[in-house]
Amino acid sequence: MRTPLGSSDYSQYLTPILNSGADVLILNHYGLDMVNSLPQAVQFGLRDREANGKRFEIIVPMFSELMAKGAGEAVRGIIGTSNWHWNLQDPGSVAFTKSFGAEYGAPPSQAAHTCYVQTLLYADAVERAGTFYPPEVIKALEGHEFDGMGNGKTLYRAEDHQCMKSVLVVQGNSAPTSEFDVLNIVQEVGRDTTTYDPAIFGGELGPAEPAPLCA
Repeated sequence: MRTPLGSSDYSQYLTPILNSGADVLILNHYGLDMVNSLPQAVQFGLRDREANGKRFEIIVPMFSELMAKGAGEAVRGIIGTSNWHWNLQDPGSVAFTKSFGAEYGAPPSQAAHTCYVQTLLYADAVERAGTFYPPEVIKALEGHEFDGMGNGKTLYRAEDHQCMKSVLVVQGNSAPTSEFDVLNIVQEVGRDTTTYDPAIFGGELGPAEPAPLCA
């Protein structure tokens, strides 16, 4: 069921679920939409509901710490996935979390980690390409594999420019010890499992070279 972006009232979409016979609700929302929709789903009793003889589950396909904090108490016990978490214990994540915390007095969010990693990847690609010219930087990134960013070995896939990497299954912390302790890592799913065929979405990336200017 599609919902308009920026909705604040999801009652008309949640009400039919109560009598649908479904035992799983996938809230495919991000940002403020999830911050609004998840608490309303919990208020409708879906988190504590049983259906088909089993516990009803609410799933958020893509979590971030900022979204989880925004949803407040409603996030507790909710399952989702995340790209990265500040509590990962690999050397790269530990070093980044420590330096970020020393500077800002708080652990880094997933968004902060993404900005940090993308800046490093771009700088590395420029150095390897020997130029800032975008088409050459693109070539340097396509098919590039790297490690040390907290997601295990990661491939910048040439076919669709997606990063193939491990994915974290997370769950809203039922007993947080601080405002930053909102998500627990339940499982890390490896790249061999999360990688999908680039052809399933279709379409073409188009040429890297810019079109010539008209005279």
